[in-house]
Amino acid sequence: MEKTDNSYIAIDLETTGLNPKTERIIEIGAARVEDGTVVQTYSTFVNPERELDARIRELTGICDDDLKDAPVLDTVLPELLEFCGELPLLGHHVIFDFSFLKRAAVNRKYTFEHAGLDTLKICRHFMPEEEKKRVAEVVGIGAVKFAELSQNRMTDYVFNWDKMLALQGDTAPYLQNSYVRVRSIFRKLDGGPLDWSAPIQLSEDAEIHLARLLARYGEVVPLVLDDCRPNMLAAYLFDLARAFHSFYEACPVLKSEGTVRHSRLALCELTARTLKHGLGLLGIQLPDRM
Repeated sequence: MEKTDNSYIAIDLETTGLNPKTERIIEIGAARVEDGTVVQTYSTFVNPERELDARIRELTGICDDDLKDAPVLDTVLPELLEFCGELPLLGHHVIFDFSFLKRAAVNRKYTFEHAGLDTLKICRHFMPEEEKKRVAEVVGIGAVKFAELSQNRMTDYVFNWDKMLALQGDTAPYLQNSYVRVRSIFRKLDGGPLDWSAPIQLSEDAEIHLARLLARYGEVVPLVLDDCRPNMLAAYLFDLARAFHSFYEACPVLKSEGTVRHSRLALCELTARTLKHGLGLLGIQLPDRM
């Protein structure tokens, strides 16, 4: 592909986990952008040649049936590399996607030399210094607290700073980022506050699953207090954040209309309130942006 100064590849992967040494790519989405316009796209499922864990199925919305007839990575990777050419790769926390692609390419004797453009770092570049410091403090302290409280008090665990700060997986930054993502929806919203007297309509599986989890919050907190097990609350909040991400991917919010739009906004608002309250019980603060 011809390289121009204003061209790049926007890329996003779904994987079976966080570690590129042991986990596998299961979906690839990429778009070639020139002068701010998408001119070509590439997307495919990738057969990992093993069954998905239940947590990955829930988190990504991808099931084994989606992957059983998909091409394997040996077939997909040459196509993707040709699509990308020599263009830089853009993504949110792109080092995650980059590490999986780099390892896959090197293991198969392909050259993989691309500049990376991280939208997460770009966003932070425009943050005022005081806000950066506050976000770093809130995220860092929250990461340590959550790592401690998410474990059963009777078991040992390995202190791993990289894992604690990861934006994917069972971590405080993942939950904090989920909250920030919900609040960003309402910053884009035109109009007044939600009318809580309006009827709620739930039809999609992802909506129903999220609503059921939200309804369970009142049951979880007393159990946590009775048994002195904050790890139960941490696990619930992680499940809630994953359910929200699945809902957000499957159910358009701002593009929907009427009762459906109101219902989905209500689910978003309740998710944000529950994450804020639950993390507050664990002594974890939330940033306005990340």
